[in-house]
Formats: sequence, C-alpha cells, structure tokens
Amino acid sequence: MKTDKVKSRRVIPGRLTASGFQFRFAKLEGALRDIERGVA
Repeated sequence: MKTDKVKSRRVIPGRLTASGFQFRFAKLEGALRDIERGVA
C-alpha cells in the first residue's frame, strides 16, 4: 500500500471531481453541523 504525505490541509480528490462528482459540503465544519442537526 502506498501512502503519500500531504503538506496541505485541503485535499481535492482529482478522480472524483474529474468524473463530475460534487461534494455536498466544501468544508468539514459544514458537514459536522449538518450531522448535529440530524439533517444528513
């Protein structure tokens, strides 16, 4: 298994975005707030 070190906190998964996938939340904080509200 190959692991790479990431020097940035922001990682953009190239294969997913290249195939047209759109994330519901751009940042973790928004996703966590949604989970707390029970809306997910």
